[in-house]
Amino acid sequence: MSLLKLPTPRRLHNPHDSPALSEDELSASASASADEDRESGEISEPEHDQPSFKGYKPEYEWPGTEADFPPSGPSDPLPTPVFDRPLATTDLRLVVLSTSGYSFLRGKTVAVINTSEGCSIGRDSAPGPRLRLREMPVSKFHASIFWDSGLASWAVVDMGSMHGTFVHTTGSEPVRLSPPRVASQPRALKHLDNLIIGSTTFLVHAHKDGLPCEVCFAPQEKEIPLYEENKNGKSESSSTTAYGPTLSSTQKRVKHKHDMSSLKSSLLSTLPTPATTPGSGYI
Repeated sequence: MSLLKLPTPRRLHNPHDSPALSEDELSASASASADEDRESGEISEPEHDQPSFKGYKPEYEWPGTEADFPPSGPSDPLPTPVFDRPLATTDLRLVVLSTSGYSFLRGKTVAVINTSEGCSIGRDSAPGPRLRLREMPVSKFHASIFWDSGLASWAVVDMGSMHGTFVHTTGSEPVRLSPPRVASQPRALKHLDNLIIGSTTFLVHAHKDGLPCEVCFAPQEKEIPLYEENKNGKSESSSTTAYGPTLSSTQKRVKHKHDMSSLKSSLLSTLPTPATTPGSGYI
């Protein structure tokens, strides 16, 4: 019959038996008992002497991965704000301030130039929109006005006129665009600039909203025609009908002359060649 081994009762410490152990001795005895309880070959984790984590510390922050931080590279340009974009193009209006050619303007005071077409200025008539100033200081093809997308504004170019094209900005002297018989670079036209060609001075009106003001507004009878009018009062701008293109008076004269030359050549080619008698005298 086997005997059961009862646990040995722990002896309570009697302060009268021996002096109390210090804290260092207690920790040393605890380490010794832990080493005895640890099995052979078992790896123990080092204990941290620092106190437990409390509050925020940078060393405990998650560093992230490559997926969280894409590779750095050139960033896309920011979109242009709406208020920084150029305004929409509007028609240009030239108001006659002074001129000696009241006879050819016939009381017209405002010229409206369309953005898509522009306008040429000269003494003679020409196909397309043209502002005619029939006086000797104005060349046949004097200047051209158009919308310049690079400047984002209306511009004027002197086409090599003899007497020049002048632009007068408020607070400065009139400036000639180029020497005689030399074409100029495009010059921007600003609102309320003065454009001087020959004896005629125009006031430039280019409103941002595209609506005319009291100065540049003119009824149809006061608007300067940019297309030559025939005797019937109709514009000679090129158009197409069901029977073919409509020709202006100038084109009709050129076509008539060409047709007559062709007819003359065809008739002369049908005449018989006169026979010559050898040895005949003077006839």
